[in-house]
Amino acid sequence: MAYESALSYFTAGMDSLPGDSWQNQYDLALSLHIEGAEAAYMSTDFKRAESLTRVVLKKARTVLDMIRVYEIIIQTCYAQNMFKEAIDAASKILKQLGIYLPKKTGKIPIMLGMLRTGFVLHRKNTDDLYNLPQMTDPLKLAAMRILMSVTISLYKSIRNVFPSIAFKMVILSVKYGNSYLSPFAYTLYGLILGSFGKIGPGYRYDRFALDLFHKFNSEKVDTKIYSIFSGLIKRWRHHLKESLDPLLEACQTGLETGDLLNAASIVRLYCHNLFFIGTDLKTLEKETAKYGEILMKLKQESPLRNVILIRQTASNLTGASEERTILIGESFNEETMLPDLIESNDKDAIIGLYFLKAMLC
Repeated sequence: MAYESALSYFTAGMDSLPGDSWQNQYDLALSLHIEGAEAAYMSTDFKRAESLTRVVLKKARTVLDMIRVYEIIIQTCYAQNMFKEAIDAASKILKQLGIYLPKKTGKIPIMLGMLRTGFVLHRKNTDDLYNLPQMTDPLKLAAMRILMSVTISLYKSIRNVFPSIAFKMVILSVKYGNSYLSPFAYTLYGLILGSFGKIGPGYRYDRFALDLFHKFNSEKVDTKIYSIFSGLIKRWRHHLKESLDPLLEACQTGLETGDLLNAASIVRLYCHNLFFIGTDLKTLEKETAKYGEILMKLKQESPLRNVILIRQTASNLTGASEERTILIGESFNEETMLPDLIESNDKDAIIGLYFLKAMLC
């Protein structure tokens, strides 16, 4: 309700603008349209958000004036499973900032990126990185924001390009200084190192990322960092059960600060971890039903798919489904959902679907 009320106020403000406001009251017109677009996104009125962002992109005078708009576009696309559109939007604005996402996918570009990043970090310990000067270049800061925004869309659909985000953000931080976004960069970098078997170095970079986060103490990246650390990294050294409470805390922070995208992602991780620690199936069904309703209200379709997939798996395991290995029931229908997953290129959900089916065999 709060965001819907905010949208109505911003709409009233825009309606009151004179016809020449973009010429003579540019800052006011820009602010009202951007804030209105964000309020529309937060209240899940995606059509209204799209309409307002189109106006800003048409009227904006500088590339920096378009950054927040592109963040909203990326988030709105992700919420609707439009991963390609989110990535295309990010690529378009990043080109204007002198940053290019790789066109080729595969292990070779990833290994080259790791080598390049390792070279930049060569002979720099975490104390050196912690004490780097603060990033002040507005264009580099803008690039960092867009790179962070598009991360989850790449992770969901083009995972071989996803590591390039970490490499680019780390290199920007080393070359141009730290910002409140740098902890997110090092968290991703640690995750990638760990995924290549370098658990020790990966975990050290993630602990460093938390230290750097506390230095800046920005709520803008709080949910993002803890979703990755608690949901994906902490398990390297601790029991998966220890991730549950931190994930719920990070989710609450995301909801309070308006980071709906990452709050929704955390809900998915929380339900995923509940499943893999062997939670009682009836409890698991109840929890996934509760959090599925939250995701439906937020209109976050991609994590919702993962959560209802887990719920249906729990239902199958209790014997509620006639066919144990076929995920068709009250929560999920693989025959109708799989084509949608393929069409939206939601590889994360597709992998999850077949992994869970294999477990049911």
